[in-house]
Amino acid sequence: MKKIKIVFLIGMVLLVMSYTFLKVNAEADKVIVATSGTSDIFSQIMPDSGEWTGIDGEIWQAIEEKTGWEVEVKQVEFDGLIGELETGRSDIISNHMEVTDERLEIAKASQAYSSEETVWVVLEDNKETITGVEELKNKKVGVKSGQAVQPKVVELSKEYGFEVQTYQDNASMYNDLANGRVDAVAGMLSQMESNSKKLNVKFINTGESLLSGNVAFFLQNNEEGETLKEELDAVIQELLEDGTIKEITEKWTGQDLTAGIK
Repeated sequence: MKKIKIVFLIGMVLLVMSYTFLKVNAEADKVIVATSGTSDIFSQIMPDSGEWTGIDGEIWQAIEEKTGWEVEVKQVEFDGLIGELETGRSDIISNHMEVTDERLEIAKASQAYSSEETVWVVLEDNKETITGVEELKNKKVGVKSGQAVQPKVVELSKEYGFEVQTYQDNASMYNDLANGRVDAVAGMLSQMESNSKKLNVKFINTGESLLSGNVAFFLQNNEEGETLKEELDAVIQELLEDGTIKEITEKWTGQDLTAGIK
């Protein structure tokens, strides 16, 4: 009787272990990726179909094909993305975000998959009157809320005396610039030309770089995040080496954004 009980108990333990193993593996194969979904170049979730397009959207299609992961896309306002990792509601955030010291205090950054430069963007009509930050005194300047360059723009506003207007998405910001509601914006160089074409307005940059650096995905700052980062980094490296990401960035911006990775 005791032998039967022992065998039964061993069987139950093995069953529980097998169930746990399968459950963990099933969960590991599903990755929740948060994005704002409001940028037609980097990350846009189409309102009708729910399709995720843009640079990040296409890169994640390639990642899904390489890994076999089930990628669940979650739309979150841009300035709430980091909070998704802190609370564990999402595994990864993907929104063409620069790697900064402030972000690395909260989250882990993946292998860089792109690069970016943020500049002052103005209307071509104002190129003679606004040539740099010195000419922004008493003017209104736009910046996307939560963007890596935002703290620097706020700091410069105190030094040079301009007003800061924040936006939840790039489309609204560039639309206000086109219509003269702001005098300049802190915009990514890769986005300037596409917004110029979309709005049929000529934008230029002053030639003054505000921020430049690597762009990466961000993961939870814990052991699970580190494990996922190792797997993700290997796939990103493959996609860089075979030219997949280069082709995607050229398609959306006309530039090879992988060339500037440091």
